[in-house]
Amino acid sequence: MASIPVVTTLLSDDAPQFRQLTYYHALCWIHDGRHYKKLHPTVPYYQEKVKAFLDKYWDYYDKLREFRENPNSDVAKQLSAEYDLLFSTETNYPPLDDRISKTKGKENLLILHSAFLGA
Repeated sequence: MASIPVVTTLLSDDAPQFRQLTYYHALCWIHDGRHYKKLHPTVPYYQEKVKAFLDKYWDYYDKLREFRENPNSDVAKQLSAEYDLLFSTETNYPPLDDRISKTKGKENLLILHSAFLGA
């Protein structure tokens, strides 16, 4: 009988049908970022809040990509603290604050993606 390879890590967009299929489940930063791009506030103040947050989001993503190329335990601690700070941001724009809160709750799955699969 032939051995069937088992996928141990799955990278997904967090759709519920992908949960509990593999030992490791990682989430994609690009897919997570798309949720923020769906926010289209009409008030210029809120538009600025979304843009400012997205700039920080992608800056953080770039740091994770750099970390993957040069892993370092001190940088890992710094990135973890930065994640907590970034995803504790409150903007007073409820849809953005809700999205930020949802991303904060997915830290382990997003960081797993960066560490094991490449950002």
